[in-house]
Order: sequence, then C-alpha cells, then structure tokens
Amino acid sequence: MDYPDKATEQAKAAITTAFQRQFTEAKKRDVAFTLTSLVGRPTVQLYAQRVLGRLSAQPQEIRLILRHEAPALAFRSILEVTEFLAKPSFEMREPRDSYLYEITYSDFFEFSRHAETLEQLSALHAQVHTLNEHLNRLIKGRPSHR
Repeated sequence: MDYPDKATEQAKAAITTAFQRQFTEAKKRDVAFTLTSLVGRPTVQLYAQRVLGRLSAQPQEIRLILRHEAPALAFRSILEVTEFLAKPSFEMREPRDSYLYEITYSDFFEFSRHAETLEQLSALHAQVHTLNEHLNRLIKGRPSHR
C-alpha cells in the first residue's frame, strides 16, 4: 500500500478477474510445489508467519496533522543559502493548508501520506478503513497452516 496507486478500480477489477480465471487449482499446486522445492518448507512457513504478522498488525495511533505551507524559497547556490540562514526571514506569502495522515501499527510499521485537501484526507482514511476491515476478515477466516 505504500506506493501511489493510479489505476482505476475498474482496471484493478479487470486484472484481478483475469488472474483468478487463469490461476487454477492445478497451477496453485504447481507453484506451491516449485516454490517449496526451491527454498524449502521451513522458509515458506517462516515467510507465511511473517506475512500473517504484518497483515494482522493493527493501528495503534493515527495522527492527523494540519500544515500551513508557503511557496518554497529557491536558491541557486550553497553560498546563497548560507547567507540567507545568517539572517533568515521566512514569510508566509500565499499560505495554503495541507494535511498529513500518519499511522503507527502494532508491529511498529509507520505509514504516512500527504493530502492536499480535506476531501483527499477523508478519501485516504476511507481507503485505510476499508483495507483494515478487509485484512481483519481475512485473518479471522484464514485456514490453519499444516
């Protein structure tokens, strides 16, 4: 989830449907056998446990941060920056608000996203909420490992 997702929901659904159609039970068994024979059963089991641990991590703290930003000051050289910092004068010309959405999970993973508008912030939260509900359903309904 930690990457910009530009595909439409319709495009993602089409990819998922095509993959599901072609990834038969026989292909699943073949992939599982090949992977296990290449890396060994203990490695596969350890990896599955790590994935399960990550997927079951719950948000421990969610932070919403309001930022007041002004256009950047641009310099052409290190000397110009050095001179400016000797007598700094930051001004809030044409300030704009933006938001930061941060989550710390129970496995200490940190998630952070910038949102330009309150609507984007709300949409991001809705995505996080949906993902969290989906992962919780997967964890509760998962088959036990052999």
